[in-house]
Amino acid sequence: MLLFLWKVGGASDLFKMYKLFAKINPRLQRDLYAFALINIGVFVEKELNRFVLEDYKQVSRGPGKLLAFDHIQSAYHCCGANNYTDWQRSSWIQSRSSPNDLPVVCCRSTASMADCNVNNPDMVYKEGCVKFLKARYEMHFLIMGIVAIALPFFQFICFPPHKLSHV
Repeated sequence: MLLFLWKVGGASDLFKMYKLFAKINPRLQRDLYAFALINIGVFVEKELNRFVLEDYKQVSRGPGKLLAFDHIQSAYHCCGANNYTDWQRSSWIQSRSSPNDLPVVCCRSTASMADCNVNNPDMVYKEGCVKFLKARYEMHFLIMGIVAIALPFFQFICFPPHKLSHV
């Protein structure tokens, strides 16, 4: 895109665009980044809460989400969306005979299945998965922001005006 602008608008216009970009970009980037992080955080929290409360173990929805969420809980040593007590309000737990059960992936490796329930918080992972997923998304957004800022400067360095005279 920058090469196109360079050829159509001329070098002086592109240089002006870079100067404008350098002035506006830090503020705009910060605001967009904050907006995106807030929205992605709200989205992750809302969707995980909905999944835990309504969709967990729903065979009709397919096993993909279930396996993915179990993998997240196992990999990050977290349980539920906000914490392990989320499971007490879930439709999955209400369909079971024991209202204190937890998914197996919420149990610490030292816990026996009989001890792994809401009444024994020392045997389960207490933190919810929202915190870990938000941090992961924030890191990905930061990387994308750095790439978005670095790419135009990289193009400018690699394709200076004197090298584009034949294009």
